[in-house]
Amino acid sequence: KIACKSDSGEHMAIRFEVPEITSGQESTESDLHAIFAVDKSGSMSGRPIKDASASAISLTNKLRKVDVPVTVYCFNQNFKRYSSEELGYDELVHNLEDLKGGGGTNFSHTFKDYEKLIQEKKLKNIFFVWLSDGQDGSRDWMMNQIETHKQFLEANNVTVVTHCIGFSESHDAELLTKLTTCGTSTGTFQYVEAGGRIPVAVNNVYALAFQSSLWARLVTESSASYRVQIERENSQNLGLVFISENELEDCKVEVHNGELVQEFPVELVRVESKDIKELVKLVSGFVAFVISQSLESLDTAGAKLTELKDLIEESQRRIGELETRAQNLRVYKKISLEPFFRLANEVIQTYYEVLQSSGEGISTVDIATLNGVCNKLTLRKSLESKVIKEVGTEAFQSVFCEDQIDQVLENLDKEAVLQTEATEKCAISGKLWKEALLDGDCLCLPFYVLRPQNLVGDPYKVKVETVTSELVSHDSFFSSGLFESKAGTLMPGKRTYKHGEEPPKASSVVQGLPETPINAVLPLYLSPQHWEVASLRVKPLLGYDIDVDLFGFNETQLVVFPFKVLVTALKSCNANLMKDTCQAIYNENKDKVLESIKQSIQKLHENSEIEDIPLVVAHLYFAGSEFPETQSVLKHLFEKEFTKKFKFSQNRQKLVELLGINIDEHLKVLRDQVASQRVSCSEKFRNLAQNIQNNQEIKPALIEIEIPEYSFEGRVESVSDSVLQILSDINTYMQNSGKLEDIANTLRLNGIEPKSLQELGLVSNEQKIAFLVKAYVTQQFKVQDEFTEKAKRVDPFDEESSLEFVRYAITHTVNSEMKAFKSNLLKATTEAERLAQQFAVTEDLEDAAGCVLGIGVGDPGFPYFKNTLLQPNIPHIVQKVQMLTSGKFQGVSLIKDKNPGHWVPGAKIVSKIWQIHLQKGTKEEWQAAFPHKQQYFEHQYARMNGEFVPYTKPKKNVKDPRHIESRSQEPSKEESEELEDEEEVQEEEEVGEEDVLNLKR
Repeated sequence: KIACKSDSGEHMAIRFEVPEITSGQESTESDLHAIFAVDKSGSMSGRPIKDASASAISLTNKLRKVDVPVTVYCFNQNFKRYSSEELGYDELVHNLEDLKGGGGTNFSHTFKDYEKLIQEKKLKNIFFVWLSDGQDGSRDWMMNQIETHKQFLEANNVTVVTHCIGFSESHDAELLTKLTTCGTSTGTFQYVEAGGRIPVAVNNVYALAFQSSLWARLVTESSASYRVQIERENSQNLGLVFISENELEDCKVEVHNGELVQEFPVELVRVESKDIKELVKLVSGFVAFVISQSLESLDTAGAKLTELKDLIEESQRRIGELETRAQNLRVYKKISLEPFFRLANEVIQTYYEVLQSSGEGISTVDIATLNGVCNKLTLRKSLESKVIKEVGTEAFQSVFCEDQIDQVLENLDKEAVLQTEATEKCAISGKLWKEALLDGDCLCLPFYVLRPQNLVGDPYKVKVETVTSELVSHDSFFSSGLFESKAGTLMPGKRTYKHGEEPPKASSVVQGLPETPINAVLPLYLSPQHWEVASLRVKPLLGYDIDVDLFGFNETQLVVFPFKVLVTALKSCNANLMKDTCQAIYNENKDKVLESIKQSIQKLHENSEIEDIPLVVAHLYFAGSEFPETQSVLKHLFEKEFTKKFKFSQNRQKLVELLGINIDEHLKVLRDQVASQRVSCSEKFRNLAQNIQNNQEIKPALIEIEIPEYSFEGRVESVSDSVLQILSDINTYMQNSGKLEDIANTLRLNGIEPKSLQELGLVSNEQKIAFLVKAYVTQQFKVQDEFTEKAKRVDPFDEESSLEFVRYAITHTVNSEMKAFKSNLLKATTEAERLAQQFAVTEDLEDAAGCVLGIGVGDPGFPYFKNTLLQPNIPHIVQKVQMLTSGKFQGVSLIKDKNPGHWVPGAKIVSKIWQIHLQKGTKEEWQAAFPHKQQYFEHQYARMNGEFVPYTKPKKNVKDPRHIESRSQEPSKEESEELEDEEEVQEEEEVGEEDVLNLKR
């Protein structure tokens, strides 16, 4: 009984399991055939055709997973038919991807071929979807043909439900709604705005795909017929029909399945439903049912709607009563029922508006409007069944755990709770945690998370940005404007979640909350009694925090995410509350956490990637006693995090700097050999400077070099300035907002105070050098050779291992640099190459000027000069660059070209030269060397000093979004010309932290 009275008596809801047809061949889900008609006419051009084809592709991909054959009609004034049975699903999808809008529209050709297809393939169970704007040149024919088509289906014993998804603002809602009636039962119509919720529309339709194989109607003694709504639940077909109590006698149910029809008698048992959720669905469903049933014929619709007036008024009163009762429900139930109340009131309001404006002279537009709002209510009703089917009954009940909470409250010692001292309270309701607990609520820690674009439930992909000092109760959060939800969800929030859109400040939503955004909460352990309720909310809230879906929980989230929240809390507030909460979660899930730690330690030994190192360190705080090597593991985890987070510059000489090698001392031996064998060009330059005629042509000689064998056997007495700067400032990175702050905080949690590397056991100079060299090689060296392997295997926390490695590394590096020096000289086979090499290695600037003298920028030999500047260890690099970019030295013109008479390098080579020789000049000296790049160096040095300077032409995938935001307006012509090459070097211009430190010092 649903207590909606009318002149025809009390209206009842009859529910029953739809019986199986026991004789003949039964149609099953495997007999289902899907047909999509995609409108590709000119009116669908642009976004509508893209959205329509995307919807068809999505539906096809869903149906291929359950082996349902798909036929697609792509039509305008003509049509093409594509079948997955003939082409395969991939080729079918490919044809949909290439659709372009154009031409007129004619539904009739598609309709006729569709009927032909039914007869050819002997189809009996069809799921049909039209994807169109409904603007059809054969509209009048279509409106008349629908009844004829329904007769054709009945004659051929075909079960069909037709759904429509409308696109474009100028869609014909009347025709598309009418199309939903051309089946054995009425389908649904949905309109998708441009850029709208395609996944929601697709999921709504797909959820109804398998309901067309079976249909039924209830026939009364007076031969009145009532359509039965059938839902699939737990492998059963459950029927629902609404009927007046005056017609309950001698009812029969007529079940149709394919060609089979069987009639069953009905024996009724009266039951009073106490479940408000069930009642809300029944009453709201009844309203939609009686209105939509009145719309089946245009001729009688107006009169039938008018007759419903008293019944609708009574239904409205009943819905109001239920809505008042629902205010006392627990928050999840209350939120899940709100859409039913809203949609039922929308149906009733639309009903009154249609009656007032049209009376009994109802139009097809009115029918389309009423059908549309009734369909929304029908789709909402089927959503819960769809969710249960997707996540499973157990997962569904873990979210709606009100019965379990009631059981906890029943067994709770309320007097003991009230006498407990409590200070923590909800910032929204003002209730202490013990007061909230007695209401079945619990306190939670609110925080702000950044989620990835594709929500896949992976806790590692979600960043916990900030944790707040205030606490909020679970129910207060979900009842407030802080609760947001994805479109089409079972429990809609006050706001719709949109990726990339920052939530408003919490204070602007709820007074008394902080200025930061809040979009996630986690239940807290405050006492054993409080945890009994809070623990029931943990899993749904993890799904919500990570996936914006209370049903999005997976077991990995439980092992990972609470501990990630703890890591963030350690650098702000409420760390102790999170420690207690993580301890409770660890106690209940010890085996899972231990297994996660074992996997991370295995990755550490294998030197493979660990996704979140501070998380592992946090795990070890709770489980460290289970692992005898915990202290060693913690140190090596710090080493791995340093390697991951500290960015070394891509400077080829960085290894030499870290090892403290004065490479010029070793190369001087080789340079002296070169100087003794070559002819200096300095006299050539001086003669020109003094206007002395000199026709002598200088031809550089072939050089022979002998490399002395070098071996380092001693100890490192002192580390280099580069190493000192990194070591002394590592603490900076472990402070507030530093890159190593999280690992430092979690180490402190474990009783290690990492004020310096010495505190971690890196005492000797060799250990410190080995630590940095290992990190540098691991990060920068891609080629696997003997040196790389030894660097990656060294244990910097072992003094003997470090000493052996550093001796080897210094020996290897010095010998390699000398071999590279010789190799560069020997590569020069032409006179131009040898002259360019002499220009690079000479320490005499007049000699260098003489090498350049007389060459032209356009000469074949000039590229050798500029390329030698990319070699390391070039004496007087800044002055040599300036010779080429100015074309002069000491006022004497060196380059023979008159226009421009000097070298104008592009941005990429400027960036490369600067990065290789960064420490060899100041900002002003580099600006003098590259005078056409003044602002480039201003920007680069400003960025190195921590200032934000936006790129003039930022790439779309630039990491920092501020570059995009700051260029919302087009740059001026002057800016564009001045920095026209800056975009090219965005990926190359980054420098390491140690370079920043050098500049600051």
